[in-house]
Amino acid sequence: MTHLISRFHVGSKRAVLLWVPVLALVVAACGAASSTPSGASSSSSGAAATGPMTITAAQTSLGSVLSGPTGDTLYTLVSAQGTPLPCTGQCLSAWPPLAATAGSSPHAGSGVSATLAVDTSVMQVSANGAPLYYFSGDSVAGQINGQGIKSSGGTWYAVQSSGQPLTSAGAAAGTPNAANGPVATPTPSGPKYGY
Repeated sequence: MTHLISRFHVGSKRAVLLWVPVLALVVAACGAASSTPSGASSSSSGAAATGPMTITAAQTSLGSVLSGPTGDTLYTLVSAQGTPLPCTGQCLSAWPPLAATAGSSPHAGSGVSATLAVDTSVMQVSANGAPLYYFSGDSVAGQINGQGIKSSGGTWYAVQSSGQPLTSAGAAAGTPNAANGPVATPTPSGPKYGY
């Protein structure tokens, strides 16, 4: 044993070479333990929040819609039959999910009547059972650039504060909608996301 210890004197090149990888692992492990403050998400790119996250109702030109902890509009993908669809694969680059981490829980903020939950199989927040996503084409809170986009086997709709997709004929036609106030016709404002 003494023979082994004598080969690794403190300050020797061998000792330094042995401890550098160990130190790197310790530093990496400490950095991985840090987290975003409770209820906050680092960006709208689907970053997961820890602890309770508040989902709020935000006023847009389409009326009151759900917005995530970042303030950005939340959408859901709906089939032609009116059922929610998951976004997978390439779709996720344009439509990042409202992700959750183990132990996080969505909280309905003021004006939100939707039933919020976390689907633990994919760690994603849902409203009334429909998975929620951000749209990468929304650059500031309150934008609704994803409304009405057809891609990934369905149509994307902003989610009303009730948890229902904003699919009404009034919203699509740009006419006033009694339940949601005045609405605007969605117009393409960038590249098409037809996967």
